[in-house]
Amino acid sequence: HSHVIYSDDAGATWALGGVLPGRTDESIAAELADGSLYLNMRNNYGLKQRAFAVSTDRGQTFGPLAHDAALVEPVCQGSVLGVTRSAEHLMFFSNPANVKRENMTVRISRDETKTWSAGKVLWQGPSAYSDLAQLDAQTLACLYERGENNPYETITLARIAMDAF
Repeated sequence: HSHVIYSDDAGATWALGGVLPGRTDESIAAELADGSLYLNMRNNYGLKQRAFAVSTDRGQTFGPLAHDAALVEPVCQGSVLGVTRSAEHLMFFSNPANVKRENMTVRISRDETKTWSAGKVLWQGPSAYSDLAQLDAQTLACLYERGENNPYETITLARIAMDAF
């Protein structure tokens, strides 16, 4: 079950927030422009698509679980990051964009995750887990697993200009 654990007192205490249906895990959250919480999840429903749900009450509960056909996955962890840039709210997503663990790709959504770009391929070969971060006002970082023969040979840090999307 994907879920959130939160603190409203700077980490002094923690509580369990919204819990999603089973067969989802390795979730990651990002805030949408309206303050909603977007939870993106690896899923084990056999669809080869990312699952997601949205909370409008700071993660206490989530709306229905849905699947995003644009975010193909091989049942692998992925990353999501919200960035506000020049008054525009952007969402970025990274994962091996294939039904196998290969083709590490970073995508952008300019409409709050309703649609995603085809993306920028960072590595066409074997790849797996990734994490996104904002380095500065113009640059993202994607830390990801990759290799020639299997996805776990090395860890790579890619710097990506936000203007590249």
